[in-house]
Amino acid sequence: MEQWWYMKDVAVIMGGPSSEHEVSLQSGAKVVEALALFDASVRPIVVTREGAWTVDGRAVGPENALNGVSAALLATHGEWGEDGRLQMLLERFRVPYSGSGVDASAVSFDKALSRDVFSSHGLVVPRGMNIGRKNRLSGADKKNIIETVPGDSWVVKPARAGSSVGVTIVASVEQIPDALNTAWKFCDNALIEERVKGTEVTCGILEQFPSRAPIALPLTQIIPSASHDFFDYTAKYSGDTSEVTPAPLDETISELIKTVALTAHRAVGARHYSRTDMIIKDGMPYVLELNTLPGLTEQSLLPKQASAWGMPFPKLIEHILELVMDDAKIKS
Repeated sequence: MEQWWYMKDVAVIMGGPSSEHEVSLQSGAKVVEALALFDASVRPIVVTREGAWTVDGRAVGPENALNGVSAALLATHGEWGEDGRLQMLLERFRVPYSGSGVDASAVSFDKALSRDVFSSHGLVVPRGMNIGRKNRLSGADKKNIIETVPGDSWVVKPARAGSSVGVTIVASVEQIPDALNTAWKFCDNALIEERVKGTEVTCGILEQFPSRAPIALPLTQIIPSASHDFFDYTAKYSGDTSEVTPAPLDETISELIKTVALTAHRAVGARHYSRTDMIIKDGMPYVLELNTLPGLTEQSLLPKQASAWGMPFPKLIEHILELVMDDAKIKS
């Protein structure tokens, strides 16, 4: 990699007013550690749960925090950090940053919007419907849910939240109102989807340099423990879920999954890297969501996939920074 950026300030932004605040701090700390291996001049920026920007524990505001920064690596997850708002602020201050742009971030973070985008590009998504906080379920509404989203169980989740927070699986339509109330704690709009039962997999996408062509990384199969109905927040971070990389899947289905992930990445206009979560049922990948800023620790799924591909964690962070700085040169 070119050496000209090493003496410049590279910001690592983490935290923020998100339900994934603590996870973001873990990602940020690991990114800072990785950059230290390359003698980069690093400026860790921690955004508090209340939205205050801090450098070295001092509240300084975003303009001062970003003053002199030549690039920002985003270790943020969830609301604000991944939904386009942080990206919009960085563009206002003309700071190059990692991950997707404003529009792609906003669309990807909204599960109701992104599922429409996926469908319009020929991808299969679970049958579902949106319902806002102002709605009250009547008998007719419950009948409509069963007709629109048939099945024997449903997944109820906030349309805009990460790490499976606020997600409930219900086996009776009578349980849906309580599940909606849980989802609405995180977002005014909830999504009711059919529960697709099958093999859960996730596929990371990483742009190459200098071609900038996105490639699919080795797949990960996710096997929650018997104590979890699905890969929820607790299952993700409790350590009792098996994450097998590369996934032990047939080559034909593996290639199909990678093609779907690449299509999803391009469909929303994602940039630099992403990770698409799917359920495989009867040989068909059902797209659940696309993460524009997946976790960045050695134990996170995308870094594990990059490692299996031959790119260890520090090299992955350097590679992402290289993509950001390349963008900055193109724009200058």
